Amino acid sequence: MSRVEGRLEGRLAGKVALVTGGGQGVGLGIARALAAAGARIALVDREADRVARAAQDLGGIGLVGDVVLPGDAVRCCNETVARLGAIDVLVNNAHHVIGQPLLEVDDASLETVWSTGFLGAFNFMKAARPHLRRGASIVNIVSSVMLKTDTSGFALYAATKSAIRSMTRTLACEWGRDGIRVNALSPQTDSPAWTAWSAANPALAAKILSEIPAGYVGDAERDVGPVAVFLASDASRYVTGSLVLADGDGVSCVRRYARRRPGRARPARPRPIRSAVPGSGTTGITPVSLHDPVRQRPLPTLIAWTPKVWPETSARPRARVAWLRVKVTVCRSSFEMPGVPSSMPRSKGLEEPPACRWLFAV
Repeated sequence: MSRVEGRLEGRLAGKVALVTGGGQGVGLGIARALAAAGARIALVDREADRVARAAQDLGGIGLVGDVVLPGDAVRCCNETVARLGAIDVLVNNAHHVIGQPLLEVDDASLETVWSTGFLGAFNFMKAARPHLRRGASIVNIVSSVMLKTDTSGFALYAATKSAIRSMTRTLACEWGRDGIRVNALSPQTDSPAWTAWSAANPALAAKILSEIPAGYVGDAERDVGPVAVFLASDASRYVTGSLVLADGDGVSCVRRYARRRPGRARPARPRPIRSAVPGSGTTGITPVSLHDPVRQRPLPTLIAWTPKVWPETSARPRARVAWLRVKVTVCRSSFEMPGVPSSMPRSKGLEEPPACRWLFAV
């Protein structure tokens, strides 16, 4: 009996789920959760014995195939439909992890990480598309590594997962009108790859564990599987193109720590524009010197103002500077503005001069 069967029973009744990399680790844990929710399971793996044992435990079918090969993807999808009748859920989980600094990456590692990750997901989504009906769901497994502040040692892996996330959003747009949802799921979970890496890098593994507020690395079946079930079920019928985190808040915690680490100087906030405008209640024009926090230099600006029309400015310095550059002139063509070049644009056809609310950089 699955460890999550009571929580998920019946949510995917009558559906067929195809899981790549389902012979072990994260893929097998997710497949167990999908099976506990009532789905019939097809597993894809390169190792025949491994996938056969996993499929037997779940009462599903095991398919031997390599996600890198488009022909294998087409064959596995066709066989799933022939034996189980449909494909309602596709979980692209297979990915060979290689953690190396960029200068140590060779062509073989580059080819392996890219082809088993991005191309594997691409091949199976393309092969499964003719079989996907309205209401079908695709869940692409990405990684919390791509969202961390420091991705040292995982340049290829993080970049490949980011590419899969981008492809997920694109297909959600392209296939959404056909009723097919595509989402990305980012877990922080135990797996054979994590076990091997943490044994080889105990200090880094301890650091990652300390950054997870939940205090532990998630279990694929109990912690990540139910999230995959939600994304595969009709309960998430309005969720598509999204990145869903199941990482114990590890990524958010790292980002908060990075923002608050001691010794980091905050950029100086420029003087509010409202206080820089003299002569409140008098229409006119005056040069005002503003500070550009992006380029770290003064921003010469001409401002025309009248009472009760000065807009509230953003509290974010960069947004404020951008606003200064795009505000449009709104003024009667015959309204004379001292010191303004005659080439400045004027709106035409206005009988009465509205409150002159224009602002521009020169």
